[in-house]
Amino acid sequence: MQTFLQDLRYTLRRLRRSPGFAAVAVATLGLGIGANTAILSVFNTVLLRPLPYPEAGRLTVIWGYKAQIGREVASYPDFLDWREESRSFGGMAGISGASFNLTGGEEAERVIGARVTADFFEVMGVGPGLGRTPTAAEDEPGAERVVVLSDGLWRRRYGGDAAVVGETMELQGERYTIIGVAPAGFAFPSYAELWTPLAQDPSQVGRRGDFLFVIGRLAPGSTLESAGAELKTIMRRLEETYPNTNAGWSVDLVPLHEHVVGDVRPALLAFLGAVGFVLLIACANVANLLLARASARSSEMAVRAALGAGRKRLLRQLLTESGVLALLGGVVGVLLAIAGLRGLIAFAPDNVPRLDGVTIDGSVLGLTALLSLGTGLIFGMVPALRVSRADLNESLKEGGRRAGGSLKRSRLRGGLVVGEVALALVLLLGAGLLIRSFAELQRIDLGFEPDGVLSFRVSLPSSNYPEPSHVLDFYDRLIERVSTVAGVSGVGAITGAPLGGGSNYYSFAVQGRPAPGPGEVQDAQVQAARTGYFRTLRIPLIEGRLFSERDGLESESVALISATLARRYWPGESPVGERVTFADPQDGPWLTIVGVVGDTRHDELDAEPYPQIYVAHSQSPSRAMTILARAEGEPSALAATLRSEVRSIDSGLPVYAVGPLTDRLSEAVAQPRFNFTLILIFAAAAVLLAAVGLYGVLAQSVAERAHEIGIRLALGASPLDVVRQVAGQGAALVLAGGVIGLAAGVFVSRLVAGLLYGVSPLDPLTYALVCGVLLVVAGAATYLPVRRASKVDPIVALRYE
Repeated sequence: MQTFLQDLRYTLRRLRRSPGFAAVAVATLGLGIGANTAILSVFNTVLLRPLPYPEAGRLTVIWGYKAQIGREVASYPDFLDWREESRSFGGMAGISGASFNLTGGEEAERVIGARVTADFFEVMGVGPGLGRTPTAAEDEPGAERVVVLSDGLWRRRYGGDAAVVGETMELQGERYTIIGVAPAGFAFPSYAELWTPLAQDPSQVGRRGDFLFVIGRLAPGSTLESAGAELKTIMRRLEETYPNTNAGWSVDLVPLHEHVVGDVRPALLAFLGAVGFVLLIACANVANLLLARASARSSEMAVRAALGAGRKRLLRQLLTESGVLALLGGVVGVLLAIAGLRGLIAFAPDNVPRLDGVTIDGSVLGLTALLSLGTGLIFGMVPALRVSRADLNESLKEGGRRAGGSLKRSRLRGGLVVGEVALALVLLLGAGLLIRSFAELQRIDLGFEPDGVLSFRVSLPSSNYPEPSHVLDFYDRLIERVSTVAGVSGVGAITGAPLGGGSNYYSFAVQGRPAPGPGEVQDAQVQAARTGYFRTLRIPLIEGRLFSERDGLESESVALISATLARRYWPGESPVGERVTFADPQDGPWLTIVGVVGDTRHDELDAEPYPQIYVAHSQSPSRAMTILARAEGEPSALAATLRSEVRSIDSGLPVYAVGPLTDRLSEAVAQPRFNFTLILIFAAAAVLLAAVGLYGVLAQSVAERAHEIGIRLALGASPLDVVRQVAGQGAALVLAGGVIGLAAGVFVSRLVAGLLYGVSPLDPLTYALVCGVLLVVAGAATYLPVRRASKVDPIVALRYE
């Protein structure tokens, strides 16, 4: 211990005498360790930390599955059969996402909630924080309406008053009795603020009325595989019993944790690899700094060895110095990670799960400490071994520091730079591919023009608007009022929000053609639209006509279809005048196709347009609609006015999801934007560190070879010859690193293929641009050493020697 304390005091004295070296080394390590600590914290919370439910590993999502469709939510009748016949689950609950108009207070608001089966809280393993949860009797059709509030809604709306249990609240114009409050922090599905019983009548739901998200809790002794096999057996029986609806349907089981984090796993793994590369480059840079200092310390080590210090003693001293640097870098890294996490969480898109719970906890701090010590060992070992093995006689000779050992050190440092360049190039390739992918996303033809359009949603409660005529009257009045607002040039409405997801998919049949057979998929996205929707969003009419005022409740039912659906089912011919139905083809009712409109990307930006059918809202009234108003100026400026227009018709209606349509587009590309920005930051840091490493090697080489350069110049060599030699040394290092980096990049780029859209992992343009960027940076790093070499005065160099 005494020896260690002596080494520690000596190390601190040396670092105080070389503050520049210490600052650069600590800052370099702090950058690498800080980036790793921040991403490790996210990785730990999002991917590794268990979900906050008792025995969360037993919670499983049960999907319906069909080969032509993939995973799909379940139908209520299928769910009932699973729950009744399965023995692999201790419980099974169904969830249907919902939102509600909450009225009765100072101002109406829209709250997100869920309709759940009575055993939902039991399956999740969550008891009430206050009151109780629903009973089986309350989950029956016609039962008293009850609701459980989230802790957040309870505190926000009722000030945390425990006496609220037993009181009533108004949801969708109906009275609900508050029976309990969920424990603080519980929100499943995400953002849910209340839960009410599903109370579904099975006879009112078809076998393929798929709307139910199902969660099961595995029984003790059951495994995911055994439970899946059992449910597949049940589905085969249902297929035999109900061939028209269940043919081809099976199940797919996924652990709840995997379901929650599945979409972000590839990106987080890519980030983790990227920060690992940054740390390796930082270690190589500090190792290069220590090797450069080794040139000046070889004589010191030789003197200490001559005075009796053994090789182990010298090695321990040098490793103590690198360990101190690593620990200081770790402290700086943790501070950088704390600041970086705040920025990361603020910049991250909303769909990254569990991000609000990310902290640098004890496990991450412990891992950071090990990381710091490990990096100290990595970057300190090679220089320490090199210095501790210095030749005693050669080092004590005058000028020994420029002898053969210098060449060996130069090669080693050059090898480290080659590694840095290779790693930086791999990161640059990843960033380049993600940037190109993002650019491709930005160029996607949406099929409509979102610029200048403000959207908002309104949902009419059935208690206040029981008849279709009441619904149509409200929206007729609202659209008329909005169209007269100054600055509004067009108004339309549709059931689903463009780029908002949540489209309804319905099977359909074409008159005069065989109906889809059992197990066949023939469906389309179906939306109810108002007359002005297509003109407001500037969706082109390709053939036929749009909806008109004469398409009313008593008129012939009509529909518009998208170009994709027209090409698929009427290739080379006109579909106008043809008829389709969503019901039994033997009975109808039939809708006549009156026009074909352009394809739109309604749900997913990076998926090909799905076949679409639009029905006239005037013939199929929907209570929940998205209103779209095209503004002549800034669309956000209309928000307050349009809110007041809604309230002038019905003051109890909340207006929600208000914002420019371009915000939806921005949200749709938020994840890829976040991915490429973060990788680009890491790549920029890696390139900067690699450039510093290249500069350091060439600058040290010029300093060590000043005598040689002076002799060459004195013997007649031109400054251009010297420039060629030094530049050639730098070019050789960059070329070697570039070749290795390109080979590694071909492999690594395939790992990020799942994050790309419209770009091949081997995109030649990206590779060419990245190589060009690397050459420019390398040229900048080489410039100063080359310039210094060309300015060497032979007389000064020879006189110094």
